[in-house]
Amino acid sequence: MAVLWRFLLFLSSIYVMKAAAVFLGHGNETDLAALLAFKKMIDPKSEVLSSWNGTLNLCVWEGVACSRRHPMRVVALELPAHGLAGPISPSIGNLTFLRIITLNGNNLFGEIPSTLAWLRRLRFLNLTDNLPPRHIGLSDNQLHGTIPPEIGSLPKLQALFLGNNSFTGVIPPSLGNLSFLNGLSIGLNNLEGPIPDSLGQLTNLGFLHLPVNNLTGTIPPSLFNLSSFYYISLAVNQLEGSLPDNIGNNLPILNYLLLGGNRLTGTIPASLSNISQLEMFELAMNNFSGRIPSEIGSLQALVSLDLGGNQLEASGPEDWLFLEYLTNCSSIQQLGLDSNRLGWELPAVIANLSTQLEVLALDHNYISGSIPPGIGNLVGLEALALSSNYLTGIIPQSIGKLSRLQKLYLDINNLTGPIPSSLGNLTQLNSLIVAFNNLQGPIPTTIRNLQQLTLLDLSHNKLSSSIPKETFVLSSLSQYLSLSYNLLVGSLPSEVGGLTNLRSLEVSGNRLSGEIPDTLGNCQVMEYLLMDDNNFHGNIPQTMGNMRGLQVLNLTQNNLSGLIPDALGSISGLQELYLSHNNSQGPSQKILQNLTNLLKLDLSFNHLEGEVPNEGVFKNVSALSILGNDGLCGGMLQLHLPACPTPIRSPRKKRLQRYVRIVIPITGATLFFILSLLAALLRIVEMCLVSVIKVGLLCSKQSPRERMSMRDAAKEMHTIRDAYLGVRNHERRPTQLNYVLADRDIQVAIHQCHELSNHLHVTTGTHNEILQKPLE
Repeated sequence: MAVLWRFLLFLSSIYVMKAAAVFLGHGNETDLAALLAFKKMIDPKSEVLSSWNGTLNLCVWEGVACSRRHPMRVVALELPAHGLAGPISPSIGNLTFLRIITLNGNNLFGEIPSTLAWLRRLRFLNLTDNLPPRHIGLSDNQLHGTIPPEIGSLPKLQALFLGNNSFTGVIPPSLGNLSFLNGLSIGLNNLEGPIPDSLGQLTNLGFLHLPVNNLTGTIPPSLFNLSSFYYISLAVNQLEGSLPDNIGNNLPILNYLLLGGNRLTGTIPASLSNISQLEMFELAMNNFSGRIPSEIGSLQALVSLDLGGNQLEASGPEDWLFLEYLTNCSSIQQLGLDSNRLGWELPAVIANLSTQLEVLALDHNYISGSIPPGIGNLVGLEALALSSNYLTGIIPQSIGKLSRLQKLYLDINNLTGPIPSSLGNLTQLNSLIVAFNNLQGPIPTTIRNLQQLTLLDLSHNKLSSSIPKETFVLSSLSQYLSLSYNLLVGSLPSEVGGLTNLRSLEVSGNRLSGEIPDTLGNCQVMEYLLMDDNNFHGNIPQTMGNMRGLQVLNLTQNNLSGLIPDALGSISGLQELYLSHNNSQGPSQKILQNLTNLLKLDLSFNHLEGEVPNEGVFKNVSALSILGNDGLCGGMLQLHLPACPTPIRSPRKKRLQRYVRIVIPITGATLFFILSLLAALLRIVEMCLVSVIKVGLLCSKQSPRERMSMRDAAKEMHTIRDAYLGVRNHERRPTQLNYVLADRDIQVAIHQCHELSNHLHVTTGTHNEILQKPLE
């Protein structure tokens, strides 16, 4: 009994933080009910607890002590050597103020209640010198430390359940001494080291549950000689080695063999076919190689077979024989063969598998050929995964018979032809992915029937025609809708605003046109909106500012124009904005200031103007692209933008610009008229006309940096005059009258500019010098 005492003292030293106790009432009502339940489990022949009745205050009951700070709450239960007989009631866990439990020296038996873990105030626990327990169940708590090897000295122990805690260290080899043990569960901990060989001595062991630890080494071969096993789970560890060839010879009643998520190698032993009662067989996520033995089809009780995530091979029809044998397994519900090296064509015999089959996973292999039309016979299917293979041909219409189907994955193949309209019959479908194929034709309107759909991916195909409005009546779409990289044309229907639950919409890489619908503003939970590489035009809708959940917006390579909406800057969660290669324009200093909180920003190749901020994303060259916007200035030096001009506070500058826009064309027209009258050669007239118009346009530029200076304008006008009059052409001398007329008109034009300058009080020395300089 000393060993048991030490083990229980170990448990009592652990602080276990369970949620709250089960309340049957408030205050002492809870404790009263718990104590009476404890008494009820004790043999009534013992009169020690006679004082435990409703006529006395529970705080004066035998062995009960209450708190001074919390009256009527039990803090101690001390009944050592009182002749108590019977099991300990689980209700003891409701005495949430208990600090001391002393029940040693009695005849208590049975399980130690796992509800002891609820007693977060417990400081001392003594249950020694009672009858040895047959069951210890402390799963699903927050126990930590190592498993004490002294447990191995409890000879009558039949079940030990310590799973889902935080135990560390190794599995004590002393557990091999528990000869009566029939159940051992210590999974979901942090145990390490090997599985002790001594466990192979437990001839009564039927239930072994050690998954999700860090166990290493090989599986002791002696374990597979225990004919008492009906359940073995060693999944998700780091176990190595191969399975013994005779593994199936000594496990006649085994129902569950779960070894997935390890590092096991070698081939799958054919002797497994001898485990005739095997229902669930899992070897997924290991490194098994070779062929799948056809003998596995002899397991007629099989319900689930998962061999995915290995290196199993099939290079010819004979390697697929196991599939034909599996047609004898009439109860099979799950068949996982994904992520292997299975090649060759998918046998038509697959259509003969049990109609009870719910999950068929053959994705991520090397399977070629077409999808057998008989696949429609598997009417029980809820999930069909054929992704990432080399399948060709069409999607058979017979898939529409799978009325219970919830998930259909056919992506990353070489499928051709249209999307069958019969998919509209799959009204239970919630995930449909046929991306990365060569599917053609329109999106079937029958898609509107898929009212359970949360995920739809038709991207990277050759789908054509317009997007049917029926696509956007699926309010169930919540994960993502991707139609990217097809040949879709037309506009984006305004019904897109009905996808109010959708988090990601992708229509990139099509030939869509028209304006972006205002109704997108209704999609307030949308996080990703990708519309790049299309032909959308018009303004970016202001309503996009209502998309409060938006994180990434990509409108690159369209024909969008106008100003970038200020409202985009008010989307607090927006992280990435891509607007490059559009025609966005206008002064944008305020807009740029609103975008400083972004993590990535691409505004390159637009017609933006204004000063670039020096904060936020504009300080991160690697996250920013603003190339191809000649009107931008300022910003940090690494952007290599010109300095911004000193602003003129008076509005006269704008009036001057407007006036010049009027004067220069008039003056140019006048000169053209005079030149046209006097010109003798049409070629000279055309040359002069073009030159004059160029001067007029350059003087009318919006940007000061691009506008021609008055000095250059006067110089250019003189050059035009000289070219026309032939000053430098000695073969043709102008008459004095022509020279005087032309000179006078230029003087008039310059005089008008001079008058305008005086009118607006633009009297800098440079301007006066230009305007008053006499003509040569």
